Amino acid sequence: MMLKDGWVMKKRKWVALVDEAQKERMVDFSIENPAASKLKMLPVIEELLKNPIVKRKTTSYCHYGAPFRKNTAFITSLPFDPPKPCPSMPCRSLASGGEHLEGVQGQKLQAKYSIPRDLVQELVTAFMRKYPQAKRFLIIDCFSGFGSIKNAVESMKPSRPVCVFSNDKVARKGVDITLDMSSDVNLHLLFPFAVLSTYGDNEQERELITKSESVFEYLKKTSTAVLFHASIPCQTYSTASGSCHRASGSAEPLSPTAQRHDRITEHICGWIQANVLAI
Repeated sequence: MMLKDGWVMKKRKWVALVDEAQKERMVDFSIENPAASKLKMLPVIEELLKNPIVKRKTTSYCHYGAPFRKNTAFITSLPFDPPKPCPSMPCRSLASGGEHLEGVQGQKLQAKYSIPRDLVQELVTAFMRKYPQAKRFLIIDCFSGFGSIKNAVESMKPSRPVCVFSNDKVARKGVDITLDMSSDVNLHLLFPFAVLSTYGDNEQERELITKSESVFEYLKKTSTAVLFHASIPCQTYSTASGSCHRASGSAEPLSPTAQRHDRITEHICGWIQANVLAI
């Protein structure tokens, strides 16, 4: 009993310390991938989930108006609680006795790989509610793809300013920079570059940035909260890829592409541990 009580007290202290550091830093993260993907099997993801404020939440696109059911998962430090996946929690269509009008297969790439607008807005709302003291918000979209995050935020009418800085390897419309995240150097460049590009466009802000010892100090001085979002490429983690990229029943990489995706995930998780979850 003493051992159990001691462990409970240790965990409570850990939670309190992480919470306090989060309130001070105001930097959060979210990682999105299909719910059935092998991403969750990676040791670096398992390590993230050991942190008491990090949760894995699953939901379905059909809860947010999509005519098909696609289950997705968010691993995040935000107090985010979307509806459970359909059909364990039936979407509106199933609850009214109907069915999903379409399947995921056969969908155009943009429909298949874009996060529904209302789901993104729910995530952003959770982010804003976490920090009532913040004066402004920045979302750094690490893999913007078809622009789900930026498009959803642009259609919101938030009470406080929310900016989105988009990165993608492909130079699509709305992408602010094209950095390859398989490079650890590029990942470490993305965060300060996003902050400087978003807020360093006037002399007063540039002076404040120059006088700050770090980007984090600048964010603190300006009461800016940041969400680092990564919809990590799911091609090699998908169960649909069979044993082409990974060993059956495990996340062991078998192809160069799978190894590259693991490097990306490891870099991102390492950055999160050091800059979001560190006490």
